[in-house]
Amino acid sequence: MASIPSSLPPTPPFVPPIAAPTPPNSSSAPPRPPRRKIFTEQDLAYWLRSEAYQHVETTILRLTAAVRGKANEVECHESEAAQQLSSFLRQIRGWVAEIPLQQGPQRFGNKAFRDWLSKVEEAEPAFQRDLVSSAHSPAVDPSLLLSELSFHFTSSFGSAQRLDYGSGHELSFLAYLACLCRLRIFNENDEQALVTRVFKEYIETCREVQRVFKLEPAGSKGVWGLDDHQHLVYLFGATQLVGHPSLRPASVLSVPTIEPLAPSYLFISSIMHIHTIKRGPFHEHSPLLHQIASTVPTFQKVTKGLWEMYKVEVLAKLPVVQHCRFGEYGLRWRDKETGAELPSSGDGRKDDEDEDDSADAVALLDAPIITPAPWAHAASTPSSVRPLPPSSRLSATTTASFSHRQHPTTFPLPHVSTVPSTTAHAPRSFAPPPLFPPRRPAASLASKQEPGGTVADEGGAAATSSPFGVLPKVGLGNEAVRDIER
Repeated sequence: MASIPSSLPPTPPFVPPIAAPTPPNSSSAPPRPPRRKIFTEQDLAYWLRSEAYQHVETTILRLTAAVRGKANEVECHESEAAQQLSSFLRQIRGWVAEIPLQQGPQRFGNKAFRDWLSKVEEAEPAFQRDLVSSAHSPAVDPSLLLSELSFHFTSSFGSAQRLDYGSGHELSFLAYLACLCRLRIFNENDEQALVTRVFKEYIETCREVQRVFKLEPAGSKGVWGLDDHQHLVYLFGATQLVGHPSLRPASVLSVPTIEPLAPSYLFISSIMHIHTIKRGPFHEHSPLLHQIASTVPTFQKVTKGLWEMYKVEVLAKLPVVQHCRFGEYGLRWRDKETGAELPSSGDGRKDDEDEDDSADAVALLDAPIITPAPWAHAASTPSSVRPLPPSSRLSATTTASFSHRQHPTTFPLPHVSTVPSTTAHAPRSFAPPPLFPPRRPAASLASKQEPGGTVADEGGAAATSSPFGVLPKVGLGNEAVRDIER
């Protein structure tokens, strides 16, 4: 096959091995468990200049380059460690069918997911100890990284507290692979197998978990996003299709054409997975994928756009990376230039305070629904609104994940008296808002015919900031067929 110019940054060198601590740690105390460091936008700026970010970015770029133009079944070097990890992922995937689902109404995903994840957490430590025993001449004792490896691995399947799964959990698995590469359990020869064998098994495990336990999408943009749960699988999958002799991005719109190729390519298997879990026209429930397939001419450009989107929508998004943890050896919270420890707005917090958000999430999931009607008169009856929690629970770590958290709420809150009023008031009428906007007169519709378009054309945040540029509007059916070579 002829050489194909890359549209990504130059492939960086392999991630550096873990260096011996200086000065050597003579203490017999075990290393501290990985800590949360990202709480605010200021911490996000430190994350982007940290060693950990550099190692994550390097691992993604190298894995992407390793599978350019290569299908899943292409023969490659597969080390014993890669085989062990793939086998363990298949094993825990089989446990999904063994966990009985909990019955009754549930607000989010099925709580049986917690039982499955608990079983994984029980079996995972022994597996990790066996896996790190194959590290090649590490400068530090591999057992010092067990707590860090365990956190990244168990966090990659979803949150047991919030019962959700998203691109941040997918990032946790990538962080897990980056740590294993730094330990030299994997080397440059393993990179293709890490995608076409290991990552493929991970994705299939997550899909089975989603199919059975129905976890909520974490931080999903709905139809305005690329996918409800994942992103890296599309990046790796698109680069697999670079230089394919017959497939083009527009080919994925034809299900009969791509269905037989789903086992061979991650991008196609992801498209087919969407067709199995969603109903309705593809351009309606996945408009961004539909526009990419309809308007981007080559998978080389798709790969470049997906990488730029990943850096903005995942690696640089506070609600996603705030759940990352940083250890003393694998992914470190240190400046990538100087090696100095970076500051964090969470410095001084106790270890157990990192889990405060999780406790709040469990309380939210288990709490009854108490949303009052917006027209209820709070002053006419004694207050039944729950009191605010103690001020210690109203720190920056318990605000909404999408808030900026730098400033407290400043809007005025009206005082509501709990004493029945003795002053006569004229009864207030309540007019509920219309369920649907009023229709325009038929004459105006006839005089102002606007061209049709997909929902992405109407202006979602992700659609307007797409790294693919301003994508042209596309029609449906025969109108979507265009000369992709132009």
